[in-house]
This record gives sequence, structure tokens and C-alpha cells, in this order.
Amino acid sequence: MFKSSLLTKAGWSSGHTETSSPWFQILTTPESTADVLVQEMSTLYWGAVQKEIGNIILTLKTWDGNEYAETFPEEEDNSVHGFDTFLDQVSESTRRFAFLYGNRQDLASKYRSYADVLEDRAWALSASKSNSGLKTAVRLKLQEQNREDTKLRRARLLLQSAGFLDIDKLASYRAPLVTHGLWRNPRPAQLTLARFDRNWMPQFSALQCSSCDKVIRGINFWCSEAGCKQSIDSATRYHICEDCFRAKNQKCGPHLTKYYKHCILEETITPEISRKICHCSGVSRIDANGKTRSLFPVDTGLLHYNSVNRTNRCGLLNLGGQIAEAKHKGILTKLEKREKSVEANKKKQQQKQQRKKTKGLKTQKSTKEFDTDYLEVKGDEPMNRLVDFADEDIPYLYRAHLDKYPFGNVHVALTIGPLIIENGVPGSKQGVLITNRDLPYLQQCFDVPGYTGNGNTKSLCLSSDRKLHTQERHDSRRLKACMKQVIGGAFSGLFDPDLEQSIVSLLVESVEQYSADPQDSPSFKEKMLTEAVTPIIEKLHMLLDSRIDVFLRRIVGRLCDPAVSLRWNKKTNSCQTFCDALLACNTFGSMLAPLQAGNKYPQPLYLMSFVTRPGSYVREKVKTKFDVPNGLTEEYILKFRYGRHDDADIVDTLQEYWHDWGAFGGHLYKNQDLFPWDCTEAYGRYPTRCNDCNIAKHVWSFPFDAWSIIPLHLQKDISLYPPATEGESRLTPQQWMRNRLSVLLAYGALSAGALAMAQTTEFRQATNWLHIQEDPKKDRLKLGGIHRAQPFSHHFDKGRYEEYYIADWAHLRLEDQIAAYEELRDIRIHLSDVGGSSPSGNVDDYSGADFGEMGMGWFGMDLMVDSYVGDNYDPAPVDTADHDGTADADGADAASGGDADVASGGSGGCGGCGCGGCGGCGGCGCG
Repeated sequence: MFKSSLLTKAGWSSGHTETSSPWFQILTTPESTADVLVQEMSTLYWGAVQKEIGNIILTLKTWDGNEYAETFPEEEDNSVHGFDTFLDQVSESTRRFAFLYGNRQDLASKYRSYADVLEDRAWALSASKSNSGLKTAVRLKLQEQNREDTKLRRARLLLQSAGFLDIDKLASYRAPLVTHGLWRNPRPAQLTLARFDRNWMPQFSALQCSSCDKVIRGINFWCSEAGCKQSIDSATRYHICEDCFRAKNQKCGPHLTKYYKHCILEETITPEISRKICHCSGVSRIDANGKTRSLFPVDTGLLHYNSVNRTNRCGLLNLGGQIAEAKHKGILTKLEKREKSVEANKKKQQQKQQRKKTKGLKTQKSTKEFDTDYLEVKGDEPMNRLVDFADEDIPYLYRAHLDKYPFGNVHVALTIGPLIIENGVPGSKQGVLITNRDLPYLQQCFDVPGYTGNGNTKSLCLSSDRKLHTQERHDSRRLKACMKQVIGGAFSGLFDPDLEQSIVSLLVESVEQYSADPQDSPSFKEKMLTEAVTPIIEKLHMLLDSRIDVFLRRIVGRLCDPAVSLRWNKKTNSCQTFCDALLACNTFGSMLAPLQAGNKYPQPLYLMSFVTRPGSYVREKVKTKFDVPNGLTEEYILKFRYGRHDDADIVDTLQEYWHDWGAFGGHLYKNQDLFPWDCTEAYGRYPTRCNDCNIAKHVWSFPFDAWSIIPLHLQKDISLYPPATEGESRLTPQQWMRNRLSVLLAYGALSAGALAMAQTTEFRQATNWLHIQEDPKKDRLKLGGIHRAQPFSHHFDKGRYEEYYIADWAHLRLEDQIAAYEELRDIRIHLSDVGGSSPSGNVDDYSGADFGEMGMGWFGMDLMVDSYVGDNYDPAPVDTADHDGTADADGADAASGGDADVASGGSGGCGGCGCGGCGGCGGCGCG
């Protein structure tokens, strides 16, 4: 089929497609198509399950080896807690109280009758009593769950995390089209040292890929092998962007080392340079031992000259400002270039149309719709065709086009267990493509043909005219995020505990009996593994058949419904809209699967659901501590709605808080290497702080996000994690084992908590309202997370969408950085409410006044630069206290998040100047 030059330049989705054979039609009648499709999908499903069971056996065999005999402390910790906030967010009594509490705050200055006050008090007491009993009941159910020995628990965790009955949405990377400026709004770049000025102040510039010269704005990979490309010393280090790494990974070997986007001050400011920058007369260059002192990182005990006037301040205290200015300049430079390019193309088109008119030719605007996820380029047509839905391609900061083509550089697919269902894929006959996901990256002891590796496999295609085809193919896929829709509950103990236990025990026995050796022939290893897998598959049929049949028939029923369009259309049937159409809310809309007498489905059908109705994602402003803030996945996906093209996936993006903005050089507390957030709750909602938590508390602070991130981790191989030991290029085998086990333990902790909730009658009664209430906006209550005490971590904090470039403590020693961070975190812990005050008198926006002696304040820039206010553009200044931005989330997927309440930034940036013109971002201390 024809592929445009535009597709070649930009790439599609996550990479390339390998095709070994043409499509072959499977002959069916219109009446039999649905039944044949169910049968073919079932065959595809069980073929994938067989490979994954083989993968699990090889992993457990590896972990049986002497070098992996260690049992980690996390495996001994069976305590599941930290779900209190989640219970509050979905419980009917608590939500009623939150509504009344919010109204009470709004009416605090108005007269209220004695009866109104009594009613509020009654609701508060009722909610407190109801929720206290609910939490106690869930904890009692948790205590009833059985504990298994290490081998059995690892086997069960591997089976659970396989998610054979889970339904997810996968958001894949799609490169922005080169002629379509709508998707080209950049993120701050990874910086590198450009030069030093005459005062020895570093001047930074954007780091470019050594292979393709593209500016690196996310993770990058460093060559650590002298013979690969260049010398490995810091001056000539070979930096590779993620695009080039994925293209070269098979050829380059294991010496390419991943690094998160990070602050480069520590590697740039050497002891000698630090002494040249600092001219403070009160700072000695010699320490107590008579040795030359390094002045960076800055010791707060030394008397560096500090002043509100930046020009009179010690240069070491201005380093954060240098970073912030370089990042901001990089964004503005790219936007200016884009404006010039757009204007040049526009002028060229106008001149061409004028020449045609002069010759008497009529120029007609193409009315042809896009029929795939890529553009067919014919002559100079694309610019004309884009006008319909992009208006004019004027700068993103000033034009409200966002609701007309949201998530332009995100491709979304639906998964059922190992099956992937998607539309808008090149080569799918303008219909739906059904393939298998890649095997999860675990830890096999050796390769076995037919069970390891991700080569061409059978796939299905239902064309737009609903004719069924098959083909051998493999689609590489670069995931950006996963959005958990349904937790199937297999091996959680919900369905048939005795049958599940027998399968787990059989799996452990099969591992012990599997005797193949790496030196054996490939055919022998495959034969032995097939013999080990076969009895397990037979029992899995007994456990899963009834439910997977319901899942497949519900999905196929939608695929064969004439009312559901299969053909991709940019306006009416994007990949996100298509995925929403396949998930029937009457089947999967209830948070817990209903238990009803006479139900035709097996009961319960699933463990827990995060499926929401269309229209659920409108702006939901957080006013009080009892409101439900946006979760991490919601915030990440919302970036795309607001034109932010993000190369990095959600995990790598969250890591930037610790490595880049915070300049800590890494995460601070345990569990943050895989789940990069601080689980400490603000407003005194829960006493346990991050690092005092276990894995269960950590993931239950954001259950939807944690459940969604786990499949993403399982699809990332060892090369996509940075080394844990200095001097290594990759994780060691033991470190990789601990990495995989931590992911599995997180899934196990979530499943254990969800099972206790599903088995608790009080919880079912408390959450039954959620799927029968009439307001779709309330569906998203189950997607939120805690109110974070982690400072400056909300992208939509108080309704503003801002970009913070670097923390004020970036120039300090690590112990002083942590102290400054934890002091701000403690302020948020002790606040009485959103916008309230702490006992010490510090207000919610924690402007940084207490930390002014450390530097120039909070280095941040308002991302909107000028008066960008959602879908209502107004060049006049906007009152940040009163303005509400609105933007419909038409066609958004189930985790696209609510629309942000965005506000102008006044002067367009905050450099800690104290002028009060930063729009209230908290950067200058003006409030």
C-alpha cells in the first residue's frame, strides 16, 4: 500500500512494522463473522498465554539458582495499608460530606441557620462513623488472607501480574508530523555546558543527539565503550536520544547506559571553577585541614554574599537562575522558529493560490477525510487539509484549538489480557488490527524457540467493511503510558481459590521438574518446556474460559455492531474514541462487579473497574482537602491536550522531578525508583511519611496510577533502566531480579487490598452509588490519588498550568537539599486545608520566604508566557482568582484527565524577582 513521504519522515506510532506475508481473507458470511472472530481471537489469546506461561517458568527456574537465592525484606512484609484516602474518595457518605464541607467553605462568610449547621454536623458524624466501620471491615478481611512461602508467592505474583483478564488502554509514542506544528510544542531540553563567560559563569545550551542532531528533551543514553564511537571521557561523550537508541539498540549492545534528564550543575561546577565563580570576601578558600576547599555544592555555613539584587549576589547562588533561563530560552527559541516556518509556508501557499487564480484555475479545498493515522501526501495538499481542524497554525500559546484534535501525538489501543485491539494503523485495511503484546520482560534463564523473543506472530484484521483477514506480523511499540481499565482478578483468590492454588502449586512443580540445560538443542528445550506448560494451560482453561468468553463476545459484539465505526476518522472516530466505544459501561462500569441472582455472567465477572462514561473529564477544581485531585496519569495525559509533546514515558517524566528539577541526583526514598512519587499526604490525612512506608502504602497512595504503571514496567527491558551502581552500564542480574520482584510485589499489594474491598459487604454498599449516579463527572473519583505533600508536584496546582525549571536548593549540598525539601513537605503536612494556614503561620502556597537566604527564590516560568487561558483566548490580562478555563474533552480516553483551570502568568515568568508579576506561581514570594 502507499505510504507517504510524511510517514517516512515522522514515523508512525512506536516504530516499524515487520511483515512476512500478505493478508489472507478468512471466508465468512455476515451472520457468522462474529462467531468466527471470537474463535480466532480465542486462538490468538491462548497462543499468547502459552508463551507467557513458558516465560514465567523460565523466570522461576532462573530465580531457583544459587546466585538468586536471596529473599528480599520486601517479600517478608505482608502488611497492606495506606488505602484510607481511596476509601474516602469513593464512599458515598464521605462524598456527601465533602460536598457539604465544600459548600460550607463557600458560605463561611454568609449567614447560615441553626438547622443548616445541625444538618452539616449530623452528616459529618454519620460519615465519620460509616467510614470508620468500613475501614475496619476491610482490614479484617485483609487479616483473613493466607500467607504463602516464597516460591508459591513468587509464582502467584507472576500469574497475577500477567493480567490474563485485565483490560488496559495503551498510549503509544507517535512522532509529531514534520509539517504539522500543532504537535510540536516542546518541553525543556536536557542542558549541556556551552561555555563560561568572562566571570566564569556557565552558559548552558540544549544537548543534541550525537547521531541525529535532534535536541534531547527526555532521557538520553551515553556510550560507555571506547571502541564504539568516540572517547568515553566527559568532554567527548557520545549522547544518543531515545529514538536513535531504539533504532540502534540491537546493534550497539549493552554498553549504552540510560540516564534520566538531570541537572548538570554538579558535573559542570568543578572545585576549581567554583572558586573562580565565588568572589565573596568572607568565604575562605582553605579548609580547617589546610587543603583547598571546593565551594560547590554550597555550604550554608559559609558566608556567601546574598542579596535581593541578583547582580550583587554570589555567582554560586545564581546558578539555578542560569539553568532556568537556559531552559526557558530553549522553549522560546523553538516556538519562534516554528512561527517563522509556519508564516513562510502560509505565504508560499497564498502565492501559489494567487498564481492559480491568475491563470483562471479554481482552487478547491480538499474535502477528503483522513482514513488512517498517517497523512497521504499529494503535492502541497497537507497545509490546506489541516486548516479545517487547526484553524490557522498560529502559535500554540495564543490559539485555542486544543479540543479540535486532542492527543495528536498519542496513539491509543485497547488490550484484553495479551490481545491488543486498535484502529488507525497503517496496513490494517482501514479497519481494526488485533495482535498479541510483546512478552513481559522478566528474567529467563535461557532462550527457548517458540517461547522467548518477539518475532512475527499471527494477527487478525477486521476491515472497514467487516471482512476478516489474517497475517504474520510484528508491530514494535514504544509505550508512553498505560491506563488500567479493568482488573480481572485472576489469581487474587476471588473466583475459585482452590483451583487457583492448584495451578500455582502445579507451576512450582513444573519449574522443579523442568530439566533442560542451556547446552541442549533448541528443539529439545522447546519440547521440554511444552510438556511443562501443557498441564498448566489445561487448568487455566478451567479457570479463565467462562470469563474470557464473556470479554471477547462483548468486544466482538461492539466490533460487529454497524453503529460502531471501525474506520479511523480524525473528528468522529479517533483511536481514543474507538477504544471508548468498545468498553460497554453496562458491563464494566461498576467499580466492583455486581453480585446478582440470575446474572448470565459468571460472578463476579472481574475484581475492580476504572472504566468511566464519556464526558467524565471536565474541569474539577480542588477547593478543599476532601476533594479528589487529579492523579499522576491524568496530569501526564493532560499535557497532550495542552499541546505538550512529551518524548519520555510517564515514569521517566516523573523521575525528572528528582533528577532534574530537584537536582538531587536521584530519588530520595525507597520505592521511588519504580514509582517516582512521595507518598506523604498533605493536610494531616495520614501519618506515615514516605521512606517509612512499605510498598503497599506507597502504591495505594495512587492506586489507579500504580496499577497503570506496572504493565508499563513489565514492557520495559533492562536497557531502559539506569544502572544502580556507579561504574556499571546496566543493572546487575541480582538488581534486575529485585527490580522485577518489586513490580510484582506492588501488583500483589494492590490485588490484596482490592480483594479485601470486594469481599467486604460494607464497601460494596458504600460504592454502589458510583456507577448509578447520573453525573458522569463523578466517575473519575476512583482515578484520583492523595493530596501530595510533595512540594511543587502538581501540574494543575490551584488551577494554574506552570513549568517549574529548577528548585531553589539546587546549588546546596545534598543533606541541605533534603532538609529544605522536607521542611516544605512538612509545611504541607500541617496545613489545615487547601489555601489554609499551618500552625506556624505558613500559607498554602509556601512562597519560599523562609528560604530566601539560599538563593533567588523558586526558579520557574509560567508555561503560557502570555495570556493563554484554555479555549478562551483573550490578549488582556486575566484575573487569576476568577478565571475558569474550559475545554471539552471530546473523544478523550478514559484517563485523559479533567480539563485544567489555567491562568495567565502576568509578566510571563518567575525568576524569584519579588515583583509580584508572576501570576501567583509562588516563584517570587509575592503570593
